[in-house]
Amino acid sequence: MNLNATNNVLRRSILAICGFAGVWLLIACSQSQPGLWIPENWKPSLEQVREQIDGLANQAAPASQQQLGQSSQNMADVADAQLFISYIQLMQRLDQQQRADLFKEQQAWLDARNQQASAAVISKGGTLAPLEYNNAFIEITEARLKNLQQRGGNHR
Repeated sequence: MNLNATNNVLRRSILAICGFAGVWLLIACSQSQPGLWIPENWKPSLEQVREQIDGLANQAAPASQQQLGQSSQNMADVADAQLFISYIQLMQRLDQQQRADLFKEQQAWLDARNQQASAAVISKGGTLAPLEYNNAFIEITEARLKNLQQRGGNHR
């Protein structure tokens, strides 16, 4: 399987996970008992997907700029999915007011992340711009992921 085909399969898998998680979040938020959101023993992991994408991006054969951009976008999608999972796990531990506060905080953080990632792009309009954006997006997202995991006591 070539890199483009693999990236497409991984992207569809990630989107399916995120789509399912989004629907699940809407249902969970309507429930009155936050403990019902995520079973305690469920700790989804995207590490294997992350390692596979990273391995494909670092193959010995030189990749095109487009392939590097696709791989970095896939890595950004995985980081964002991991963040989403940790966000939901933290939300289930909070009372109603804390959940409302975290929601507002996360919404503001998401806007700030996009602005920070955009500001990190040096190659304005160039073919390198998406890679620069994605790399900044990943770095910012991983820092937030670590923060949410520490706040929720969910260390990996």
